[in-house]
Amino acid sequence: MMFMFGGADEFKRTQMRTNVPGWNCANLVEEKDKKVKELEENIAAVAFTANSKMGKALMAQCKTLQEENDEIGRQNEEGEVSKRVIRTLYRVLH
Repeated sequence: MMFMFGGADEFKRTQMRTNVPGWNCANLVEEKDKKVKELEENIAAVAFTANSKMGKALMAQCKTLQEENDEIGRQNEEGEVSKRVIRTLYRVLH
């Protein structure tokens, strides 16, 4: 035999209260949890320091991107020099 705390009538009354607009506590709690998480993420973003775990990861990524940018710049310069050499040779030969 299954025994329910409060009985079926209590369950129905509770169910009716939670279905009344504005009384849906589960949705309110879920909304508040989302807002708390969002605010905590905002605080973590504002609290960025170069010594924090996230800060170190971001600084490492910046360094990698700077190195890649420098390499692309060197390749571009080499390409420009090559283009100038080809133009000069073309003018000389024609």
